[in-house]
Amino acid sequence: MAKTSVNNTIAKPRVSGKSTLKKNYGIWTAVIVTAITLVVLFGIVFGYCVYLVNSQSGIFNGVTIAGIDVSGLTRREAVSRLESQMDTVMENLNFDVIAGDYTYTVESEDLGLSYDAGSAAAKAYNYGRDGSFFENVYAAYVAKTKGYDIAFDYTYDTQKVEALALKIAQEISTAPKDTVYEIGEESVVITLGSSGVSVSAGNVETLLKQRLEGQSGDIVIGEEGDRLASVDLEKIKKEVDREATDAYVDETDPNNPVLVPSQTGRIFDIEKAKAILAGEGDGDGGNVYTIDFEIIEPEIKTEDVEFYTYNDLISTATTYLNPGQKDRTSNVQLACQKINGIILKPGEEFSFNTVVGERTYEAGFKDAAIYQSGEIVDGVGGGICQVSSTLYMGAVYADLEITSRRNHRFTVTYTELGQDATVAYDSGVDFKFRNDRDTAIKVMIVQESDYVKCEIYGTYEEGEESKTTTMESKTIGSTAFKTVYVIDESVPVNTQKLKNNGYTGYSVETYRVVRVNGEEVSRTLENTSKYTTLNKTYLINPQNAATDADGNVSYVEYVEPEPDIQDPGEDIQDPNTGDSEVDIPWIDDNGENSSTDDPLGDGDDPFWMES
Repeated sequence: MAKTSVNNTIAKPRVSGKSTLKKNYGIWTAVIVTAITLVVLFGIVFGYCVYLVNSQSGIFNGVTIAGIDVSGLTRREAVSRLESQMDTVMENLNFDVIAGDYTYTVESEDLGLSYDAGSAAAKAYNYGRDGSFFENVYAAYVAKTKGYDIAFDYTYDTQKVEALALKIAQEISTAPKDTVYEIGEESVVITLGSSGVSVSAGNVETLLKQRLEGQSGDIVIGEEGDRLASVDLEKIKKEVDREATDAYVDETDPNNPVLVPSQTGRIFDIEKAKAILAGEGDGDGGNVYTIDFEIIEPEIKTEDVEFYTYNDLISTATTYLNPGQKDRTSNVQLACQKINGIILKPGEEFSFNTVVGERTYEAGFKDAAIYQSGEIVDGVGGGICQVSSTLYMGAVYADLEITSRRNHRFTVTYTELGQDATVAYDSGVDFKFRNDRDTAIKVMIVQESDYVKCEIYGTYEEGEESKTTTMESKTIGSTAFKTVYVIDESVPVNTQKLKNNGYTGYSVETYRVVRVNGEEVSRTLENTSKYTTLNKTYLINPQNAATDADGNVSYVEYVEPEPDIQDPGEDIQDPNTGDSEVDIPWIDDNGENSSTDDPLGDGDDPFWMES
């Protein structure tokens, strides 16, 4: 088998000598051009600087004396300008002495400074002229590009310096001051204290002289320590932080509820406090800092429930009933229980039908007399109109707005005319009133013994303790009832059974009268009530009825007609057995009725119950 060899030799391209010469020539050309350019630029700059030195006959451009520009001026002109602006010159010489929160501004007159304008002008003029050639050229360049200020030559009064040093030392030296803070509802105000400063007058005098004899800037005595070192932020946080609490009414004593106010929650942010304390504060010493809390609002605020402090008895009203009418009294008591204790916020409306609900047996109501279709009948819930009427009186006496009220069809006995309020759930007749006061009211109504009592509690407005509200009714028309008879075959002969009593019809105007301290201040029409006449009605047997030409029925006694007497020759039959030839026991020999018994009886006693 034949072997194959691999040649790993890599061929390299050949470079001619001519190409190498071209490359080197290009590099040298660039170097020479750059060098020439730099020489030309240096020559231009140097020539410009030489021009600046040789072309200016006055003070070099850019030279100032104590901040006053004297460029191009001669020495005499510079002296004149300095003297004309000496107030500015001297003000520029002021400096501060600082020690912690203390700062004293030193002015020229405090030190008895005196100046030499001629010497300063000479220094300004010689600037750039009293050095070597190159030094002068450089000085001219610096003045032109950056500016150069000549320090003002002055002397000071050593006695004034000593006196000033003593004064500053006394003012600086202070006793240590504690950091204090005051916690408000929304922020804390921190006044940083100090560790105190003690310095001698000699030390201050030395610092003043050093400043006058060459140093610049303000004099700082001591070092300002850590501003937070004297503040216990954790302690402040414990005192500040609290949870938000809701307002509520403590009704431990139902007759004297107590408002427990709400409280906002607060959080003291330590990191926020550190950032604020690191900056400049307020006050003369810049050491007073106000740090706001993060406020958390309660869900129920004081103003949301403050109207529940119904401690004042605004009005009271009472009506009377017959507790012997047990079913009616039970209905009255049940309605009172449903209403008693209800609270109305400002602007809320009370609805009797809404609160008491439908009158049903399931709800606990019983049958008692009610007005229905012009008659008095038994109906479920009878009697509760006494509750609505008592409540109506209480609402008016509290001077509240009545939004829905109707009088009964017939008069009632438990209120005066025009002061009742009827209700009927099925027909939608409702009694309503609105709490138009600025605070809430609480309605208390109970049935006890022989009365129904309504009390309305609230909060007296200013001067309301001397205010009373009443109702006064005036009859403007009336129609008397009549006695009428209605035929009813179920009634025994010669008996009058009372169906209903009679009631006079009335037209009444009722006024709301407001008095303050017994003096009438207003009289407004509260309502106009019209009561229907209800005739007194008896039920009678047809045999007692006498009807005239107009159809009016009257009562007459019925007399049993005498029976016919048959001929003796005829058989007389017993009416009970049919037997003939018997005696007639109820007819005596004289033909008179021998019976003295009343075959009809006394009849039923009349009744009446209010709705």
